[in-house]
Amino acid sequence: MIWLFFVANTAFSQQLLWPLQSEPGLAASFCEFRPRHFHGGVDIKTWGARSRPCVAIDDGTVNRVKVQANGYGKALYLTLKNGNIAVYAHLDKFASIVAERVRAYQEATGNFEVDLFWEGDSGIAFKKGDVVAHSGVTGTVHPHLHFEIRDASQRPMNPLTNGLYVADHVAPIPVGIALTPLDGASTIEGDLQPRIYPRLLKQPNGVFSPGDPIGASGRIGISLDAYDQADAAANEMAAYQIDLDVSGETYWTTQFDQFDFDQTRMIEVERDYRLQRRGKGSYHRLYRVPGNRLACLSGDGIIDAGLADSYPIDIQITISDVAGNSSKVVFQIVSDQVEDTSRGVSGVPLIDANGWSHRSRDAIDVDWLDGFIRVAASPGVDYFTISGQEEVRLAAKSLPGRVVAGWTPTNIWNGIATIKAFTSQNKLVSNRNISVAYASEDLNIKVISEDSLCQVEIPQGSLYEGLWLELEKSDGDEIPGQISSVYAVEPRDQPLKQAVVVKIRKTDAARRDQRWGVYYFNRKMGWTFLGRESEGDFLVGKATSWERYALVLDSEAPSILVGHPKTGATNQSYPEFSAVIKDQLSGISPSDVIVRLDGRRIPADYDQPRARVSYKPWKPLARGKHIYEIVVTDRAGNATNKSVSVNITG
Repeated sequence: MIWLFFVANTAFSQQLLWPLQSEPGLAASFCEFRPRHFHGGVDIKTWGARSRPCVAIDDGTVNRVKVQANGYGKALYLTLKNGNIAVYAHLDKFASIVAERVRAYQEATGNFEVDLFWEGDSGIAFKKGDVVAHSGVTGTVHPHLHFEIRDASQRPMNPLTNGLYVADHVAPIPVGIALTPLDGASTIEGDLQPRIYPRLLKQPNGVFSPGDPIGASGRIGISLDAYDQADAAANEMAAYQIDLDVSGETYWTTQFDQFDFDQTRMIEVERDYRLQRRGKGSYHRLYRVPGNRLACLSGDGIIDAGLADSYPIDIQITISDVAGNSSKVVFQIVSDQVEDTSRGVSGVPLIDANGWSHRSRDAIDVDWLDGFIRVAASPGVDYFTISGQEEVRLAAKSLPGRVVAGWTPTNIWNGIATIKAFTSQNKLVSNRNISVAYASEDLNIKVISEDSLCQVEIPQGSLYEGLWLELEKSDGDEIPGQISSVYAVEPRDQPLKQAVVVKIRKTDAARRDQRWGVYYFNRKMGWTFLGRESEGDFLVGKATSWERYALVLDSEAPSILVGHPKTGATNQSYPEFSAVIKDQLSGISPSDVIVRLDGRRIPADYDQPRARVSYKPWKPLARGKHIYEIVVTDRAGNATNKSVSVNITG
């Protein structure tokens, strides 16, 4: 059965076929969050099946095919008659006329990964409804079809506003909101930190609310966590449009129609990276932060709650999907500088009494926020002093269980800051040193640890905005002979626009053994490889996020488990080869998986997410003995190889 849908009010007003010969249903929508990028299309459900036929949504020509071990896996690019490009990804196989061209190139070069372009008449023409490929699971772990529509300039467009349709009578669901003070003079419920309202209540009138009015003062930004659903499946997807109205005036609109690939990393400023990084959820910022140039967002969104006559401030957030279903969040902002026993204080502070630091609890806590540093201590502290390149005295604000103050260093600060906490009788309670370095988005900056053994080079353009950084030694994670030279950068909850260069001086062990490298600590994956280039007496890696970095030794070679053929087996003319390869630490690059047949490199399929290597001969093998050999080298340089022989009798 071929699924045909017509959408009369789309930008292109065209009939398109559903890309998959299957009951329509979505697993993911356009512009959902992915690590460091927007989701560029929609994920179409295959309902657990593999190898469902994928059809041309309109007349077009295949002018590009790409094969990767990860990412899109096997992907096909169909240029439509209107100039747009339909992209089909995670495919199991291409239509035979396409597959023959791809396989011929792979066999000629010995490379599995290819990116082929066919210009003009050299492309392969298909009519609407022709099968162009079959769905699969390449480059991913769950069977589905990733489908995109791009314009002629390769900019992804929302397929659901450009000719595709799925039945949708379900309104988006708002999950939570967060309010963030945007400088050291602004507060939420009296505190100098974001506050989260993770459980919105649906009122009898159908709108959602966090409950009582929220107290705030100064410059405030609002973020929203929400998801959308459609009729066919319960998958939680990104909403299409979000509007913020403040006292009847539209302050902000998010509308996911299109984006440019060169701006895809800006998802980390469109979403609230701090909340995402701390595991609080995927919150859309409804205000513009420095470096955010996304055209799918309009407005400034910043609320000035600093005027006494501005209260109460009425807030309405409207979340809509492509089908026109919508939900609303409604609440008020009142002054947190005026005592009001008629309202309750709800929500959850981002930084609780246990703090964000990974080290043991400090007597004086330091948290790096938006353009300022929050200093906190136990009750009984009346004020803080900060000395170094400037001398500052900060009055402490009393909160339940803590006292806090906000410090905005001058831009020239670069060195050690000594923070001291005093009682009202001027008695010293505790003190702490921190290393403060200002990094500008417009300059090449090098931050050096106090012991000079670690350097972080920040190339011009790596930051969305200038910020203060701390690079400090962290000895608690060291394991002699395995992990050494651990350094932490704060704030780890600020996004990077481009990679920075991490350099750690070699230890004696790293000078003797080249299998040491620079790693960062991933909460899910453990120590994760960044690089092992040698630059003088330093080992070097590139990082796309602020982390804990270390030198780590990978002394274990990859494992290879050959499934087929069994050594010495007797086979017919097309003996398939398959193996499972794994590495415990530094990982394996696709280019470092080499399979040979009788000494000639062959383009064996490498399914990196599933750690599988496979190959079936393109042509029948001659009678006699043949040898498959696989060599796998991890990023640390450890190598493993295995050989199996097969005897062809047929």
